[in-house]
Amino acid sequence: MGKKEERRFAFEGKEYFIKPANAASSIEAQKVYNRAFKRAIEEGAILKKSLEDHMRRQGLWDDGKQE
Repeated sequence: MGKKEERRFAFEGKEYFIKPANAASSIEAQKVYNRAFKRAIEEGAILKKSLEDHMRRQGLWDDGKQE
């Protein structure tokens, strides 16, 4: 298996690079995701199941539409 290499590119005047994932970057990415998810919930974001329940109570969703 070949060595994973960093890829660099420019887009709309900015330079970007893609680094191969490793254990440390995966752990850090999960932490960022968890913080963003927690903040979204605290700010009132509705989870998929809660959204479905809410839409059913409002008459906007039913079993026929679910199928």
